[in-house]
Amino acid sequence: MTMTTENQQHPYYAIVANAEKPLWSDTAVAYSTFYHLIAKGYFVTEAIQAMQIASGNSTFWLQITEG
Repeated sequence: MTMTTENQQHPYYAIVANAEKPLWSDTAVAYSTFYHLIAKGYFVTEAIQAMQIASGNSTFWLQITEG
């Protein structure tokens, strides 16, 4: 799937990433926390904050598409 400037639809809702190179252990804790909270009905922004706290890594970030 490619994205071009003509294609206004994004193939995703949001991107969750890290600004640095986290340890695998931080990543495992962070994403398990994230998906656990999403499955429980939390908002994505709340899940991002929780994954930062649970992993002890504040460089996880979220970018949501514009629609």
